[in-house]
Amino acid sequence: MTTCPRLGVLIGLFLGAAATARSQNPPAPSEDPRTTGQIQDALRLLAAQHVEEARDAFRAADRDAGGKCFRCLEGLAAAELRLGNADKAAVAANAAAKIAHSADESARAQNQLGLALAAKAGKDKAGLADSEAAYRKAVQLSGGSLNAARYNLALVLLREGKTAEGLRTLDEFLAKEPEGPRAAQARTLRRMPHRAGELLAPDFTVATLAGGKLSLKDLAGKVVLIDFWATWCGPCRLALPELKSLRKQMEGQPFEILSVSADRELSALQDYVAKNEMNWPQTWDSRGELAHAFSIPSYPSYYLLDPEGAVVYTAHGWSPRSGEEIASEARKAVRAAKSGKRSAS
Repeated sequence: MTTCPRLGVLIGLFLGAAATARSQNPPAPSEDPRTTGQIQDALRLLAAQHVEEARDAFRAADRDAGGKCFRCLEGLAAAELRLGNADKAAVAANAAAKIAHSADESARAQNQLGLALAAKAGKDKAGLADSEAAYRKAVQLSGGSLNAARYNLALVLLREGKTAEGLRTLDEFLAKEPEGPRAAQARTLRRMPHRAGELLAPDFTVATLAGGKLSLKDLAGKVVLIDFWATWCGPCRLALPELKSLRKQMEGQPFEILSVSADRELSALQDYVAKNEMNWPQTWDSRGELAHAFSIPSYPSYYLLDPEGAVVYTAHGWSPRSGEEIASEARKAVRAAKSGKRSAS
């Protein structure tokens, strides 16, 4: 599948909830300075979605540091979690907790442990309770400053059915972090606490090229395909005929496409859209705010939302089979919407 690399570096999960190893964290006093460059390389790999390579790089750096590198283990936990290895992520997070050099590091390790335990738990109440305990410890150890852990705590409380406390915790999170991708995600979750544990699109309002505003709330009740693209992106241009065909197939259905352009110049975008008769909602994401809110890894990227705004399908890049797959998933989501059922996410 062909992609155009995303401009800029994104560190963190789509959920916006992980306090992963961050390049701005200074090495701990006992950390081997020789591992600093290795950690930076691993973080870049993780941000670029080369997760297996990042995992191996974190492992190598920790091995070179004699198994005592906090940031290596913290990053390893994040990478394992992205790979779906919740058990291994929990092992790495526990190892990080044992060698933490400060309350801040201890809090971050507990947050990573909470993420791993929540992923392992599924709907198991005992597992969710263990995750809740780890998040509470993270908030306590950080003196309340690790707001990502507060968000994660709210999420697991909602998953446990502790709705009132979960919503209060979300409000506490938003009071400290009213803007940004996690805040947008929190506001969506605030509206739909019954969908906690699912991947929800962040709230957004954008200006369209046709004039006016379009928000996630405006699209409620429809299946929505969000298309992150740019005119300078070759795979995006290859995808255009398939998108136009899909739009035509879905006429009269509860379905919409929203194309979000990363173009550098508005005039080039406007000319391309007019020339190619892209007669569906278009927006210019000139500062990358919506791309950042969705944490897209590359162009093109596609997010299919159900009528409540939950992400039921994602795709990145383009191949000869991409159009058929996206269309199939869109038709399935529309059938589910018309029958009153939720699509499987």
